[in-house]
Amino acid sequence: MKAPQFYIVTVAALLCLILSIALVAVNQYNQELITQIETETNQLTQANNARQVLSNLVKEAYSASANNEKLQEILKKHGVTVRE
Repeated sequence: MKAPQFYIVTVAALLCLILSIALVAVNQYNQELITQIETETNQLTQANNARQVLSNLVKEAYSASANNEKLQEILKKHGVTVRE
């Protein structure tokens, strides 16, 4: 192999090595982002579930207040209204 060919092959090999290292780094960063997105998605799902439970709880409290004046006062005090 002549000297120019050797240098070309060496540069090509170094370029492949650099690109491989960059690919590993980008892949690791992507995995961190995926983990972060999964965590945030789980938090949003939990918050949505809690919102639904709270909504149902308020509706039940509102229904129960029909026969309970103290409960009606508490709900009014906190501005609770229920849309049917």
